[in-house]
Amino acid sequence: MSQLLDTKQLRDIADRLLARSEAAETEIVFATGENYLTRFANNRIHQNVGSRTAGATIRVATGGRIGVAETESLDEDLLLRALDEAQKIGSHRPPLQDFPGLPKGRKARPIKAFDAATANVSPEQRAEVVAALVAEAQSKKAEAAGIVQTSVGQILVANSRGRRAEHQWTNAAFQSVVTCGDGSGFGQDSSNSFGKLRIKGVIRDSVILARRSRKPHPLEAGEYDVVLTPEALGKLVHMMSYLGFGARNYQQGKSFMAGRIGQSVTGPQVTIIDDARHRLQRGMPFDYEGIPRQKLTLIEAGVARGVAYDSYLAAREKQPTRSTGHALPPRYSGIGALPMNLVM
Repeated sequence: MSQLLDTKQLRDIADRLLARSEAAETEIVFATGENYLTRFANNRIHQNVGSRTAGATIRVATGGRIGVAETESLDEDLLLRALDEAQKIGSHRPPLQDFPGLPKGRKARPIKAFDAATANVSPEQRAEVVAALVAEAQSKKAEAAGIVQTSVGQILVANSRGRRAEHQWTNAAFQSVVTCGDGSGFGQDSSNSFGKLRIKGVIRDSVILARRSRKPHPLEAGEYDVVLTPEALGKLVHMMSYLGFGARNYQQGKSFMAGRIGQSVTGPQVTIIDDARHRLQRGMPFDYEGIPRQKLTLIEAGVARGVAYDSYLAAREKQPTRSTGHALPPRYSGIGALPMNLVM
């Protein structure tokens, strides 16, 4: 049975750490989670594992000098040691130009993303999903591989400027790869609720695609219209996000959106937004700075409309710009801000 840590206890620890910091500004991110995975191949389950993690990221800033330290423990002595390490690192760093300081307090409207039944899914329940897929694959003389996964997590962000943000969530995922002779098919689904997984649909899609893709034949080189499955399209949009929808690549001129806001960048059928509150997303209501995530229109009817910002990248714009609530953890500061809840 999954057990999340007491959020009040986490708040108290954060307050004590903030009080002990000698930096001008301090930010603490606590993250804990549990992950349970059933993996199968050749129509057999071959791995059933679970893990629990807990850790903290501490960021300090004094006069634009930034120090970051992490620990994979919530032991208070180790947290204090990480705080001291972050302060030492910051004292040796050159000032970061355009650093606006840590964000002030602004509450994010909660998102209900925690499902108690999903947090307590048993290995037997995950095995039943595998059994249903294997039965269908065997009936078509095919072999199945993939994963059934459930997870639970919580995050708390607190800083010395009064920002406090908390969130708990669950997630369930089912991925299937079916091979049928020289044909193969892939299917997947995810949800914050195990009971809402599209299990029958994933099984049907992957088995049917495996059978339909048998006996492939070569095509001459040339231009062809291609129909992508939702899973393939999702991978493409995800890569578009990594390359083009973040403010860092946009500001550096590396994004396909750079210099093209208000111009057509795709066909008119394409609209892409980022929305943590979308019914198929149920994302985190704030980013890793604790700033509320905005619903962000990236491409509208083919026209480039905007990119994702964190507080630092927003401060670097010539025109007044605010964070859109898309900051990543400090360890990914080289990437910048990214939208995490894409809908097309």
